[in-house]
Amino acid sequence: MKRLKKMDLFTVCNALIMTLVVLLSVYPLYYAVVNSLNDGTNTTNFGMVQLWPRQFSLDSWRMVVKDPAIPTALGITASRTVIVTVCQLIFTSMFAYAFSRPYLRFKKCYAALGFMSMYISGGIVATFLLLSKMGLYNTYWVYIIPSLFGGFYNVIIYTSNFRGIPDELFESAQLDGASEYRIFFSIVLPLSKAGILLGLGTDAWTNDMIESLKAALCVQRLNACLPNVAWCEVTGMLFKNNAKIGAKYFPDELGVLKAGAAADIIVMDYKPFTPFSDENIDGHMIFGMTGRQCQTTIAAGKVLMQDRVLVNIDEEAENAHILEAAKKLWGDLNHRTY
Repeated sequence: MKRLKKMDLFTVCNALIMTLVVLLSVYPLYYAVVNSLNDGTNTTNFGMVQLWPRQFSLDSWRMVVKDPAIPTALGITASRTVIVTVCQLIFTSMFAYAFSRPYLRFKKCYAALGFMSMYISGGIVATFLLLSKMGLYNTYWVYIIPSLFGGFYNVIIYTSNFRGIPDELFESAQLDGASEYRIFFSIVLPLSKAGILLGLGTDAWTNDMIESLKAALCVQRLNACLPNVAWCEVTGMLFKNNAKIGAKYFPDELGVLKAGAAADIIVMDYKPFTPFSDENIDGHMIFGMTGRQCQTTIAAGKVLMQDRVLVNIDEEAENAHILEAAKKLWGDLNHRTY
């Protein structure tokens, strides 16, 4: 009870502090809008408005709308946003693609310069002098050229994404004679844009889906050399992505328990020794459950196994049928008789 009270006190204090931070962040904008709606003469004579207009007026807004420089400024801002966004995406992603390739020369030098640029800049005076010497001062291009590169922080993000693309795709493209530009625009960018829907299975790994879940978690953590990654990813692959993949081939909704969805259910014989709920069931499945604890299996509303006994299935006949099918498949693949 004392611990609960302490947590409640912390929650209340945290909520009050966050509310104060939000108010302090929003008030300057509110302050500017309120003063813009107050009569200019009244503001000059009596000072700035604090909470609401003393003498409501739209004169300030009318003056802004009638100013011929405002549409020009809006056009420059809009065009700069579009041009810089597109060019920055292309140039930054191209640099990140090169940076993600293991055969890039002087990668350590580029990395050192990139990290330095994140913490050390030339300053306003140096930037002004550089742009003036380049002849960009008081031109439209002063808004464009300095912003074409998105910064080394974005390079790090893009590089992490590009390294997730299988090397076999790059090797196949290179064997087919594709240039680096062709690989970048035909493989890297499309895969980065669309993403790849990955599910979790048991083929050539384990014969137990829960063991595959555990193995996938360990493999991802070993690959990343980080002990706190892949938790959401591997469980998402199994419980969410598998259902999305199945939805492309089966008419019924999968992966949920509700009316109209496919009634695919398993019943596990599991006794938890720590608190168990819908919030931590993933952890219990990874660290506590095994496939051998499955007692009952229901597929599309039909009971296939109950209390670990197959229902209306001749197990010996099915095993014999599977063995013969496997012999034929292996024979066709390996060109021999089993």
